[in-house]
Amino acid sequence: MDKIEAYVNHYHDGNNLWFVDEVGDSWQIQRINRALDARDYLAGKHKIKLRQDEVYNGKRFETRKIVLNYTKSLLSFETAFLLKNPVTLISNDLDALELYKKVYREGKYNQVDYKILSNMVKYGETYEYCYIDDNKRIKSMIFNAEDSYPIYDHTGEMVAFIYHYIFDGVAYYTIYTEDKVEEWTDRGGQLHKVGEYKNLSGLPIPYILPSEDDELVGHPSFFEYIDILD
Repeated sequence: MDKIEAYVNHYHDGNNLWFVDEVGDSWQIQRINRALDARDYLAGKHKIKLRQDEVYNGKRFETRKIVLNYTKSLLSFETAFLLKNPVTLISNDLDALELYKKVYREGKYNQVDYKILSNMVKYGETYEYCYIDDNKRIKSMIFNAEDSYPIYDHTGEMVAFIYHYIFDGVAYYTIYTEDKVEEWTDRGGQLHKVGEYKNLSGLPIPYILPSEDDELVGHPSFFEYIDILD
């Protein structure tokens, strides 16, 4: 029995649609809400906009609401500063080094590095999945925090990963385990599997800036000074 099978049997009574319940788990919902709060704040949805108008001597005075979105500038500077110098690959094996450089170049990993770091400082976490494309090139797919559902066992080890979103009223699920990838959707009204593939690269890689409450939950750095910015 592999780890995900043991997990499903223990927490979901062996239900083959366990992933539906998993994305509705309270821990997952809190994670997603934290990421969405960060996205809303960066989009300019600040508390000042909720300020009510003032009433004096029976007259209503409109309260001016000015948003100075310094956060995006600070985070953009942080990302650009940390990646101001290009990544240097080194190895004592020169043949292997040339292969690494080729993979890095063809996979456009300079852009992948930037997106990973940008997501980390903005949302506290992001996930990278490596795969081989139709041209036999190694590429990476980056998952945003609000669409990502990492599954951890009682030891904190990731045993599966769910990429889930809803588009035009249709739910989509991609379930990653150590050896396979499954795709499900409820298009047409009933949840059904639409694909299953061999997983050549294992589970997605988590990049997390841990919170003080939970090391498995991302905590954007700007959450520490939101009150000052507000």
